[in-house]
Amino acid sequence: MERALSSPELERFAKEFAANPAYRLAQNAVTKTSIDDVALDRAVVTSIDHSVSHLLDDWGVTNQKKSGRCWLFAGLNLLRVGAAQRMGLKDFEFSQNYLLFWDKLEKANHWLEAMIETAERDVDDRTVAHLLNAPTDDGGQWNMFVALVRKHGLVPKVAMPETQSSAETHRMNRGLGRVLRRAARDLRARAAAGEDAEQLREAKSEAVAAVYRILAIHLGTPPERFWWQWMDKDRGFHRDGELTPQEFAERYITIPLDDYVCIVHDPRASSRVGQTYTVEYLGNVVGAPPVVYLNVEMDLMKSLARDAITGGEPVWFGCDTDKMSNLELGLWDAGLYDYSAVYDADLSMTKAERLVHHETLMTHAMLFTGVDVVDGLARRWRVENSWGDEKADKGYWTMNDSWFGEHVFEIAVSRDVLSEELQAALDVEPIVLPAWDPMGALAGLDGHEAKVVDAVPTGLFIGGDWRSAEDGRQLSVEDPATTEVIAEVADASVADGTAALDAAVAAAPTWAATPPRDRGEILRRAYELITERADDLALLMTLEMGKPLKESKSEITYGAEFFRWFSEEAVRIAGRYSVAPNGATRLLTMKQPVGPCLMITPWNFPLAMGTRKIGPAVAAGCTMVIKPAALTPLSMLALADILTQAGLPPGVLNVLTTSSTGKVMEPLIRDPRLRKLTFTGSTEVGRTLVAQSAQGLLRVSMELGGNAPFLVFADADVDAAVEGAMLAKMRNVGEACTAANRFLVHESLADEFTTKLAQRMSDLRVGRGTDDGVDVGPLVEEKQRDKVGELVDDAVEAGATVATGGSAPDRTGWFYTPTVLSDVPPRARMFREEIFGPVAPVFTFADDDEAVAMANDTEFGLVAYAFTRDVSRALNVAERLETGMVGLNQGIVSNPSAPFGGVKASGFGREGGAEGIEEYLETKYVGLKL
Repeated sequence: MERALSSPELERFAKEFAANPAYRLAQNAVTKTSIDDVALDRAVVTSIDHSVSHLLDDWGVTNQKKSGRCWLFAGLNLLRVGAAQRMGLKDFEFSQNYLLFWDKLEKANHWLEAMIETAERDVDDRTVAHLLNAPTDDGGQWNMFVALVRKHGLVPKVAMPETQSSAETHRMNRGLGRVLRRAARDLRARAAAGEDAEQLREAKSEAVAAVYRILAIHLGTPPERFWWQWMDKDRGFHRDGELTPQEFAERYITIPLDDYVCIVHDPRASSRVGQTYTVEYLGNVVGAPPVVYLNVEMDLMKSLARDAITGGEPVWFGCDTDKMSNLELGLWDAGLYDYSAVYDADLSMTKAERLVHHETLMTHAMLFTGVDVVDGLARRWRVENSWGDEKADKGYWTMNDSWFGEHVFEIAVSRDVLSEELQAALDVEPIVLPAWDPMGALAGLDGHEAKVVDAVPTGLFIGGDWRSAEDGRQLSVEDPATTEVIAEVADASVADGTAALDAAVAAAPTWAATPPRDRGEILRRAYELITERADDLALLMTLEMGKPLKESKSEITYGAEFFRWFSEEAVRIAGRYSVAPNGATRLLTMKQPVGPCLMITPWNFPLAMGTRKIGPAVAAGCTMVIKPAALTPLSMLALADILTQAGLPPGVLNVLTTSSTGKVMEPLIRDPRLRKLTFTGSTEVGRTLVAQSAQGLLRVSMELGGNAPFLVFADADVDAAVEGAMLAKMRNVGEACTAANRFLVHESLADEFTTKLAQRMSDLRVGRGTDDGVDVGPLVEEKQRDKVGELVDDAVEAGATVATGGSAPDRTGWFYTPTVLSDVPPRARMFREEIFGPVAPVFTFADDDEAVAMANDTEFGLVAYAFTRDVSRALNVAERLETGMVGLNQGIVSNPSAPFGGVKASGFGREGGAEGIEEYLETKYVGLKL
């Protein structure tokens, strides 16, 4: 029977936590720094010696970049050692791009064969669903590597160099996935119509041809022959002339590749030692020997790896690289982090238990290039990673032997080093594991970031369908931390905009008549789906907008809450009944949806600004066309997909992504069928939109710019004020209309406040938002970063002093160092202009009247913050401040259950709270004569 958490239980949890000082200390530490930094075992770090007794490598590491080609890199890194020696070269690389091309093509054919074989199964069959989930992953296994080399040979890197797509495969994979899934659909339909396997294979050929075209476009055409000549390390010249890839491989592979087998350590009770296994549908080259694993004890695996290295040969291996690892230190150790001590929770599981309960699986392949042996036993291992040379020891990592036992799963070794018994076991028919078994996981590896991005539909969402833009145009979405393109989405035209409004208008009558409970249940289901997928949605947001993951997760929680809030408000829409003063008439009022709405959302909160508008519109019964910012469209596209899964009918929500906002939006605003416009963004654009809306006398709500004052009065608790300042300033990297823009501090506290704030700001870690421990991500684009720099320079020229920061760091991405300025004169531009970045200018005042006057000395009026211990002063100041919201002794005011909005040039209308739904309702009066 189900048992809900009871109030006494929750009360006990809270009391037990509050009563334990160790928990409070852990909370203080982890809320201010990365859990990994807190849990790091310093004894492990300080005791490690990175030297080894047997070292093979004297070459530079390779870099797979943003791809999942680790297994190919590890295999080619193994082969290049002998090739470089044979050619007399200090360093050498085979073309990883060449094998990637053939792997993708062979995998496509292999996958389509699996689709033909399973064509009669239901699409929800677990195996079919597993195959459909990832038709084009980058990963692979040792046997798959050998199959490629044996069929297609090898070429030097210069013969087929890297391309943008080989180094960053997710966009190419997305195109391949579309082609293959469509082909799977067609094959299944043909099978259902009665076509046999041979007829299906004829149809398959066209899909494989499309895959070839896509690969050639992204990766280049693989050479059939190439000219090879080189100068060795002693400046001797050599020429082989024209070779085929197969001839090149035959000439420069120095190990008996076909004799190498894959041995694994699979400690699950179901996996017998000395038995061979394979995984259903795992492979790439049709007709090649299957992927086969021989299960052995860990001690044997270690000894075989040790003997190979001490004998002068590197070792290919697969592992779960994410566990107990530190990128900066380049270290793996099974005891590197003591999470159990921090959480006071037993987190121990055996390797077998972790496999069974999905806590571990193979995620990465690399090369052992050294081992430290004492008394015949390995103490630690040297690893050549394929992540470039910027981290660890120029790309080489140290693995303690404890980690090997817990997190290494497989190695490739020569068959003849195995005992006769194990060699005989290799000739026994392998046990077939299901397609989803973790032993096949390495072949399914494709960078998680890419998977999260690939999962997002990239078309326009109109009338319940995802479609390309009318003219086929696309706009690029960049990661502001790397400036690299992470996705391409449809770029809507004016005609696309009209089609979206057509769909919203067509759906409006039926949606308005939908029972409130049904509308509310859709929002509730969407809330639950967002909550379930919070981690992936947060990563998506960080990739397109830049904010740290912890900030993105907070936004996901905040944004989802609007759906939960308005799911409850949907059933509370009500009118009134009263008697007219003369008694002869009854007065009835009713609430009805406004009608089709146009919503324009900003880039800084790409999900929450959508849910804050969509939630009340859905609850009220309005249909919508929404246009997310061109800089950050992915979160909104993902949200539309979630709402569809939650049951939102076609046409109720339509999403337009476009780089031509004004051109596409103006015809919609002037269309007489549109009944409401809501916009969040700059005041300048808001004024233009209000003017355009006047012709149709639209219902309009505007949430515009801010210039929030943060007042610290003479009686304030300075430490509390600094804590509030960090929240008010640094939430969202300072890119928020609610961000504190002017710190107005009583002259008696200015020095203390500035010093403490500068210390807190200087302690913040700047970096890519996906990295552990990062507090401050990049600004959203170069223009925004440059504007922040201009405002800081202007303030300094006007007489301000830099307490910390004051410049952009010298690194890729649109970063700006957290900055505090003191003695800022009111004539500085940032007193009147919104900064939208991690900069805190401190101004001073002498008394309350001056403070309020300075706070109100702006055209904006969104929010203000005030810190004081005097209740009378707090209420007096709150009443006098010309803003729509006030935070008293707190640095955050946003709350889905409270009305959000401003006055003056910060706009009009309210979002959130009970007031939020009123923006989407009209009041109709009915007079009834008795």
